[in-house]
Amino acid sequence: MVRLLTLFMLAAAASPLYASEGAHGEAHGKTLLVYAVINFILFVGLIVWKMRKPVSVAVRNRYDRITTTLHKVEAERDALLAELEDAERRLADVDKEANELIEGLERAGRAQAEKLITDARAQADAARRAAELQAIAAERAASRELLERAAAELTAAARTKLEERVDSGVDRKYDELRLAGLKGAEA
Repeated sequence: MVRLLTLFMLAAAASPLYASEGAHGEAHGKTLLVYAVINFILFVGLIVWKMRKPVSVAVRNRYDRITTTLHKVEAERDALLAELEDAERRLADVDKEANELIEGLERAGRAQAEKLITDARAQADAARRAAELQAIAAERAASRELLERAAAELTAAARTKLEERVDSGVDRKYDELRLAGLKGAEA
């Protein structure tokens, strides 16, 4: 900062001298231009000489900061690329695992469906057998009931016939005895 202030003071001091030189009414010629150019070259040389070290240090510091930042960014980029590759590999593994999981679930689903179908068939067979046994039992019960009714009706019919025969036999006997009794009473 002190160097910049010194350079500014030199430039400010040279400016009034340069302005006062042309105020005496002298003709402005090539000499004035030569002095102005020499003055400018000296001024620029002085600035370069005084500012070379601070500017080179500032440029070097800036270069070092940029280089350090660039190395950090490259390291971060490499780390991120490694993470990206790892994520892509895991994603490929996830796709593979998902496909395996889906296939496993499909196999389990098919096995479950086959088991359900087998169980349903077994239940249907058991229900059919139970229905057949019930039908056979109902048929036997109906046959037994029919036989019992038929036997009861036949027994009733036989009893009725027997009673009719017995009644007619008794009536006949009674008639015979009465006739015999009438004949015996007449004789």
